[in-house]
Amino acid sequence: MRIFLTHSRPDFERYYGAEALAELCALGDVARNPGDAPLATEQLIEGARGCEVIVPDRQTPADAAPFRPLPDLLAFVPLATRILT
Repeated sequence: MRIFLTHSRPDFERYYGAEALAELCALGDVARNPGDAPLATEQLIEGARGCEVIVPDRQTPADAAPFRPLPDLLAFVPLATRILT
């Protein structure tokens, strides 16, 4: 399985720790947003080509546009987190 995480580099560390990333990597090949900014629809489509799962951040567009050109996509799974202090 190929999983695409849309979180930008600055946001990635706040949402994923080493343990969470390791668990995702155990499920399949993990690809990430390589940039420092949220993805526009075209960037999302390009980054998620060949992926079965997209785990979007809050700023990732979730309308129908990204799904049409991604025939391998099976799930768009928004991630909710809670930071405990």
